[in-house]
Amino acid sequence: MKLETKLRIAYLCIALIPLALVFGMTRDSPVYYDKYYSQAMAAAVAVAILLGLASPWFTGGWLLCNQLNMVRAFCARVKNGNYRHVLPVPNEQSDWDDENEIIALMRDMNWMARQIASREQELQQSIAELNQSRQQISRQKSVLEQANNELIETQISLKQRTTELEQACQNMQVMAMTDPLTKIANRRWFFHELEREFFALTQNREPLSLLILDIDHFKRVNDQYGHQNGDRVLVDLAAIVRRVVRTIDLVARIGGEEFAVLLPGTDGNGAQRTARKIQQAIAGAAFALTDRQQIKITVSIGMCSLARPPFPTLDSFYNFADQALYQSKDSGRDAICVYDPQAAAVCRLDRSKERGGNGLCHRNPFC
Repeated sequence: MKLETKLRIAYLCIALIPLALVFGMTRDSPVYYDKYYSQAMAAAVAVAILLGLASPWFTGGWLLCNQLNMVRAFCARVKNGNYRHVLPVPNEQSDWDDENEIIALMRDMNWMARQIASREQELQQSIAELNQSRQQISRQKSVLEQANNELIETQISLKQRTTELEQACQNMQVMAMTDPLTKIANRRWFFHELEREFFALTQNREPLSLLILDIDHFKRVNDQYGHQNGDRVLVDLAAIVRRVVRTIDLVARIGGEEFAVLLPGTDGNGAQRTARKIQQAIAGAAFALTDRQQIKITVSIGMCSLARPPFPTLDSFYNFADQALYQSKDSGRDAICVYDPQAAAVCRLDRSKERGGNGLCHRNPFC
């Protein structure tokens, strides 16, 4: 039953019971029949009923102070996070229609406290799980960072190693195509470039010339001055030839004292002028064996130039220049001989240029 209903019943009883006693005691007395008595009794009953109905509005709050204080203390405990001490209620399950509002409120507050406690426990458990997960993630992050650092170090090491290997590979390539004594192209690289330039000749129709030169009587140099001094002569001669030719020309050592000069984009006249410059530069140089000893040397040169088809094979092109070289040797050395593919003949280049002539190839008795 609601508290307000109980209070109304109680106040009505308190107000009406005395009136009922007075009415019963005065029923057989003359006063009972007095008209003013009836009016007074009616007014008293009306006042009693009015007081019985209205008094709960004024006295309910005073009567509820104890329960309200309990609710206030309960709220303070909940505010501080204490959900264990609940409000005392007579029955945890009751019909709402017969429920005292304060008790119903207290019961609802107990239910909310238990729900809050349950949610807080679940939240704390979730927070603990999140903290544990975060710790695991932090440990995994540390492991990943360490692995990443190791990977970066490995990558840097591999990059450095790759650079070293590339440099070593380049050095090996340079060594593979360089003559170790004279530091110019070796035989292997010369024939590689000869094949490439010969292919360009056949495709682009650009002239190509080849010089092969050999040091005259070089065996005497080795026998008389020793192989070490002979090596010095080879080094100096290679340097002289490189200074005479263009940067696009290839100078190579293809044998002991035999050298080759590949002249791309150079026709026969240009090749003859280059051969003459080489011959004169070597003849005019003094090759130092020691600080006080110098020698003079000469070279024999064979050459062949291709400018227009039909073109011979690559091997034939090289053999033509080689045949011209041997003809220079047979004609007395210190000479320049030219193989003419069109005439299939070898001609010796005379020295008329030194006397003001054109210095071109002229036939001689051995052509």
